[in-house]
Amino acid sequence: MMRRALFGCVLGLFSFGTATTPLAATRPSLVVVIVVDQMRRDYVEDYGSHWTKGLRRLLDEGAVYPNAAYPYLTTLTCAGHATIATGTFPSTHGIINNTWWDRETQKNVSCSSDATGREVPYGDRQPGAGGGARLLKAPTFADALADSPQHGHIVTLSMKRASAAMLAGQKADAALWLQGNGWSSSTAYAPAPEKSLLRFIQSNPVEADFGKSWSRMGKGSDYKYEDAGLGEKPPPEWDPTARWECAWSARSPCRSPCSASSRRAARTCRSIRITRRSGWRSRSRTRARACW
Repeated sequence: MMRRALFGCVLGLFSFGTATTPLAATRPSLVVVIVVDQMRRDYVEDYGSHWTKGLRRLLDEGAVYPNAAYPYLTTLTCAGHATIATGTFPSTHGIINNTWWDRETQKNVSCSSDATGREVPYGDRQPGAGGGARLLKAPTFADALADSPQHGHIVTLSMKRASAAMLAGQKADAALWLQGNGWSSSTAYAPAPEKSLLRFIQSNPVEADFGKSWSRMGKGSDYKYEDAGLGEKPPPEWDPTARWECAWSARSPCRSPCSASSRRAARTCRSIRITRRSGWRSRSRTRARACW
């Protein structure tokens, strides 16, 4: 579990330009917003004593809100990042989930989808679908920095497109995420890769770490939970061959994430007599949607 928290911290590093209105006599040259996806509140007490430098400084010198809460239901990646980025709730910024059913198109849409854009690969790959914050209905902190008299430069970086796009807003200079088998951006931000970032990525390819293991830095007794928790797997957009988990060997103890889920859904539908033909059917004064 600790590995997941640290992993999210690295993925959620977002750097922004100069601030709009300084609170001190010295105007900051850099504002950094860090979002650690899936990091629980009690991890601060459980593991904070091991932190040094940046995170330790935030705890020792920054403000800590032990009673903070999310006053809305769906606290998933996209909705949470949009709330942090805009300072508003889903009812205002419009990002209610990671995906939702769009009535106009009659399709499920991703929170970070952008039909008007195309992927900008940071590597030798054919571009696919683009992404961005087109569906976000409120301006972000990054947008305010970009519109400031100092014209702050905005860069966001995450392994998830939704994370990078929501914090970037509409006016980032560069927003990068992992798509397929490498770093990517979208024409929503720039028509071509940013040269300095491209040079860094080419000099430090993620493929160089292929086959390596992530080892814990501390002793086993330093950690509260087991590593490599049951069900851990990367999001499907990281691999162009989505649904790879369905093809795992029958001997794998983790072979069932999609096949077992499908079987459970089918059994549930049959148990309440819902089929494609029946569409909607009332049962015990409740209505359940057809499963197919």
